[in-house]
Order: sequence, then structure tokens, then C-alpha cells
Amino acid sequence: MNTLFKRFDNIKQFEAYLENGKTQPAFLGILSSQTISAKKSRDAKTHDFEAADRLLMYGDKKTAREIDDAGVARVRAQIARDMPRRVTFSSVVGFAPNVPAYLTGAPNSMINQKTTIQKQKVLNIAYSCAVSYKVKGSDILNACSRLLSAILKVEASGTRVNLYLCSVSDSDMTHPSQRAGFSVKIKSSGEKLDVLKVAYPMVHPSMNRRHKFRFLEVTEGISSEFADGYGRACDPKDIKEMLEQNGVACDIALNYYEIAYRSIDGIVKDMQATMTNKKRR
Repeated sequence: MNTLFKRFDNIKQFEAYLENGKTQPAFLGILSSQTISAKKSRDAKTHDFEAADRLLMYGDKKTAREIDDAGVARVRAQIARDMPRRVTFSSVVGFAPNVPAYLTGAPNSMINQKTTIQKQKVLNIAYSCAVSYKVKGSDILNACSRLLSAILKVEASGTRVNLYLCSVSDSDMTHPSQRAGFSVKIKSSGEKLDVLKVAYPMVHPSMNRRHKFRFLEVTEGISSEFADGYGRACDPKDIKEMLEQNGVACDIALNYYEIAYRSIDGIVKDMQATMTNKKRR
């Protein structure tokens, strides 16, 4: 079985690839990314591809608000409340005078601060948007809210996170000739989690039913087997292997089914265990 993979450093690159791509012969007359109707709301929940594309590029405010309401806002507030405050102390030297100490003649009459420099730890997480149409949108939203809450907690503890949205599929259910997929970096370790930015790729059904389908429709070299049903989603183990083989660092690969019944703290423990094992290697 041959493989075909594309990596994108950001959402803009991914969108440009789809916009400039030419529909491959096997998909002419099918184009499910374009033809899913608004009435099939369970499949896409957007009226057309252009509406979905706007959500990808500019953010899905409605879904972002729902993610916050599902728990992310509460976790963010808790982190802010519990975050250690910078402590100042009296010293012989410092950046500002301690007037009361100076007036009493104490030697430690200056105010100082101590800064500890630590090497930044980075965790690379890939989340697959592939999910059955039978799964309720509210269930996907709640699961992703817990995952994002876990990421907030892990980052608050000092580990930075690269987050990738991905999809990897086999061309056929039984005897596939090809495995194809892509990854899009939706959060860099150097930036704070932006729920508005990640809401559409992670939660909205159109990411799977329109943008993933469009990727298959325009990618040169894609097997014609994908035209019949758009392939079968691979499991996280295969996804992780595919990403690493194509230069995408991946410590954890997840999909909806991996986190559907996990608590925030349970996901955090898995991430911490992965970091511990990563340091040992």
C-alpha cells in the first residue's frame, strides 16, 4: 500500500492549497464537498463550501462560544485564579528602595525579584477530525472542550503544546491500495490557545465533510478508490506513524473516540505520562 501525505504549517496554507487545487478526474461528477445540501445538517451544518471556508479562515464564533460554555472558560478562570504570583523580597541589592527598611537602617533596604530560567518542554498533539456522521455534534463539542481544557492545564504547568488537526484514511474498507492524509498546525507552542481559531477545525462537521473531502478531491496522485465513499478513517496508532514518517513530530495522536469518555484530569494524566516517557528517551 502506498502513502500520500501533505503537511501545512497553518490554516492559511491549507485553505490556499484547496482553493488553488484542480479537481482530480475520479471525483468529477461527485464532488461531495460541494454538493452536500444544507438540509443534511447532520452531515455538514453549512449551506455550501464557501460558508464553511469562511468559518475556517475567520473563525467560528458560535462554536467557540459553545466550547467556552462547555467548560474551557471555567478552566481558564480557575488557572488564572490559582496561578502563582510574582513574589518580591527585601535584599541588600535590588531594583527599587524599601523605604521603611532604609529609614530603620536595615542592610536589606532594597526590593528585588528572582527569575528562574527553565528549558521549555514541548508536547506535540495531533487530533483527527474524522468521525462517524452518527456521532452527535454536541458530543464532539463536549469531548473537544475537555481536550482543550486539558491543554490549558498542561500549559499552565509549564509544558507548551503544538496542536495539529489531521485526517488520515485508507482508500478502501477491505483491501486499500493507498493511505492518504494531511496535517494542519492550528496552534504553535509559542502562542496561547485561541479557541476561536481551533473551534471550526476541531468541532465543526464541515471540517470533516467539506474540507477533508475537498483535500481528497484536489490532491494529485490520489487513488480513484477514494471516490467511492471517500475512504476509511485510520486509528490513532496509524495516524501517529504516518505523521512521524512525514516529518511531523507527534507525541500523542487522538480522535473523538479516544477522548469521548475521558475526564479533563484523565487526559491531563495521559499527557503528563507521555512527557515523562519522552524525557526518558
